Amino acid sequence: MAKRVFIISGLSGAGRTTALGILSDMGFVASDSVPVALWSAFVRESKADDIALGWPLTQDQDPVLPDWPADVRVHHIFLSADPETLRRRYNESRRVHPFDRGQGLLDALEAEQAASLPRRRLADEVMDTTGVKLTDLSAAISALAGPQTDHLQIRAQSFSYRSGLPLDADMVFDVRWLRNPHYDLDLRPRTGKDRAVADYIRADDAFEDFQTHLRGLLSVTAARQQQEGKAYFTVAFGCTGGKHRSVFFAEQAGEWLRAMGYAVSVVHRDTGRY
Repeated sequence: MAKRVFIISGLSGAGRTTALGILSDMGFVASDSVPVALWSAFVRESKADDIALGWPLTQDQDPVLPDWPADVRVHHIFLSADPETLRRRYNESRRVHPFDRGQGLLDALEAEQAASLPRRRLADEVMDTTGVKLTDLSAAISALAGPQTDHLQIRAQSFSYRSGLPLDADMVFDVRWLRNPHYDLDLRPRTGKDRAVADYIRADDAFEDFQTHLRGLLSVTAARQQQEGKAYFTVAFGCTGGKHRSVFFAEQAGEWLRAMGYAVSVVHRDTGRY
């Protein structure tokens, strides 16, 4: 069996240490302190089949990555989050940002964003942790790093356009044009998981046509993604507040895709924000 190496990098405060902890709990030998120059030797000498390596961003130019042996499968996950989330996390932790050279946190965040662009391009997956709960992050990483399989892992995600597009989405559907339960005072505090909210959305005149075409598109897309050898695929649904229509369709997509035989996790990014 080939060794697996998961490289975890990303913006400071986006969850690198948390992700390494999740992988450690899954049985990976995980370290955030091995220099890139020693990665090849570390992997070669380790008796473990699954290894996770943290790769913090620094202000220095990134070193050249090692040439991995043929029996090593490498997967690079880059973690990101929106600037407001990163600012809040650093303010709560009261730690000094590694890119802060006395100009303040906002300048440090901007500098790191700019420095991260080459690293993002190297990544196999970019995961947006904005508003993501620990259980959802764990499920997403588990889908990627679970037992080796040739089966496609799919994530159905809801989000609010107020908080921006999810950076890790492969396919995005805007469902803001459907009837909005927010304007029904009885439905406003509920979510798209609620039966009454679902019935309200289904009552839209265009719902049936849209649902039929959406199911067909997801079926074809998932099949082709699996045929092409894609390991992980994220389909996202966005509405104004990320609480009603987007949640309903993420749940629906999860049900449909599971019925087709795919492994699916459902994540609701913004249900508690608005």
